[in-house]
Amino acid sequence: MKTVVITGGTDGIGRAPASELLGEGATVLFMGRNPAKGREFLTAADKAGAAGRARFVTADLSLLAESGRAVAEIRAEFPVVDALVLCARHYRSRRTVTSEGLEENFALFYLGRRLFGQGPADAPAAAQAPVVVNVAGPGAPLDTVRWEDLELRHGYVSPALHAGGTLFMSFSY
Repeated sequence: MKTVVITGGTDGIGRAPASELLGEGATVLFMGRNPAKGREFLTAADKAGAAGRARFVTADLSLLAESGRAVAEIRAEFPVVDALVLCARHYRSRRTVTSEGLEENFALFYLGRRLFGQGPADAPAAAQAPVVVNVAGPGAPLDTVRWEDLELRHGYVSPALHAGGTLFMSFSY
């Protein structure tokens, strides 16, 4: 039986693979910011016959401290992770700074994914055929990285920030 970790699994593009993989018999640990959505998904998984194979971790992955805590929970519970699916995404059209002082889109779409992808590295390395899937967003032009201003402190344009995150993640694994 495969063990899969999915960030952003409570709704949107992350929920679909979480549901599908549970239906195929996998154990799925999924994450999201909203505990109510997590409970709702767990209830749906139980009703679909996946009781005990779905696990929810509440975490705001735009906060590096919460990403680190989530990684620690995964390591403690799952010595082997067969797949890591990075779907967490919350589009902000305006520049927003997290409580840790980082631009929120940059923290979530790049830094959090990078930390998360490196964090449980021992677990995917233990799998026979580990897979990391980075789900990017649509339509970001890939030629707009502002190397001198990665968090776009000046002239914030969200698609440009997402393009940078997409390119950075291309070199992460």
